[in-house]
Amino acid sequence: MQYEEITHKIIGCAMRVHNVLGNGFQEVIYQRALAIEMKKQNLPFQREMEMTIYYDGFDIGTRRVDFFVENKIIYHPWLLTVTFQIMSIGYNIDVVFRIFHFYQGGYH
Repeated sequence: MQYEEITHKIIGCAMRVHNVLGNGFQEVIYQRALAIEMKKQNLPFQREMEMTIYYDGFDIGTRRVDFFVENKIIYHPWLLTVTFQIMSIGYNIDVVFRIFHFYQGGYH
């Protein structure tokens, strides 16, 4: 897969955050912790980034993305929850990669 190494690093960061913090905190706490982990892994990212959405060449609006990693992959904190739910019920990690790829870039 084209972005397997990056998504693997993101998942690793998310797992470290989950292992240290566990459940029960506000979303912003997990976002801040995830930003620290991504910096430790030398994953360049932007937070709270506005992106233009295009449909058939037409600008149809904007959306805010929580993390835009390496200018390639969009990551939202709720994916952290989905990642752990999928992994906890025994699915292959490739399923998690597909979730990330679904959200990476299809805006043009």
